[in-house]
Amino acid sequence: MDERLTRIITDMIRTERSRRNDLVRAAFHAGGPLPPIGHSRRHLGAEQIATDEYEARADSWLTIVRRTFSEAAVAWAGETAADVTTLLTAELATDWDVLLRACYSWVGREVPSSSPTFEFVRGRAADHVRQEIELSVLAQDRTRIPVSEQLLAPRYAAARTP
Repeated sequence: MDERLTRIITDMIRTERSRRNDLVRAAFHAGGPLPPIGHSRRHLGAEQIATDEYEARADSWLTIVRRTFSEAAVAWAGETAADVTTLLTAELATDWDVLLRACYSWVGREVPSSSPTFEFVRGRAADHVRQEIELSVLAQDRTRIPVSEQLLAPRYAAARTP
């Protein structure tokens, strides 16, 4: 993927992340008086906010990528899909760390080494991103894919051999 396009996507995600981080902080503090720190209702409410936000960010980052590709007329080929997957995996890893720290610091607990709730949501979001990218590649208008990419199909092996 073009370096300028990568920079634009990461800048757009960074800007949106900043806005969303403000919303998450507000959501953590919106409920009025908080239950005592050890109270499970506070812990479960914080986990719900963080997990909902994580999945929403996966959708938002996909939307940013799709818009960028559309505006720049970039084809959803195999190589670009792999690049986008790598980029979104890194961006969501950043979100994962930010949201875990925010959630557990709000409830007054140490960040655990693992959480079944968070692990489930993380896996589901990763599956969603992968499936959406696969769909974008499949839906791509084949006339916009470079010939070199089209020739990677096994049926063209003879044409690739010198």
